[in-house]
Amino acid sequence: APADLPGKRVLFYRSLISCNTGYDTSIPWATANANGWLLRNSSGTLLINSGYASNNILDPSSTAVSTAVGNNAVTWCKTYGFTGVTCDDVVAYFTELCSALPNGMSQAQWYTNIIAHCRRVAQIMRAAGLEFVCNASGYTPGNSGSDDGTLDATFWTALGAAASGS
Repeated sequence: APADLPGKRVLFYRSLISCNTGYDTSIPWATANANGWLLRNSSGTLLINSGYASNNILDPSSTAVSTAVGNNAVTWCKTYGFTGVTCDDVVAYFTELCSALPNGMSQAQWYTNIIAHCRRVAQIMRAAGLEFVCNASGYTPGNSGSDDGTLDATFWTALGAAASGS
């Protein structure tokens, strides 16, 4: 248990944006679905994380989603003694996460929204005295800035002080 490791950083793995249909990766799927917090494509079908068929994608433009993700992470950390979370699925380019953009959201809007979502969740974590770390990627297909780390550095800079580390 994390409490058995005094003075050690023990981070709990969470997804910042994926919501699993069978277990809690960010917030319970039933909660996200009931509140209309899951993104859909232009046909109205729920978007699915390309790497995990049972993960739908949360709407990062919603402050209610950020609040729910942050509060749920705080609860898990406080209940089990973690010092913070490390969040996955923090991607600058949406189609690296999912095959199509959400209905009504452009790539530029995604970029702005994911940064704002990350900052809001980090603020909740820090207010609770917990650490927030991101596994963040600025990779963009076909952009040479992906080859030399320029896009990662740009995205990390945009995330700013939101994350304790990337």
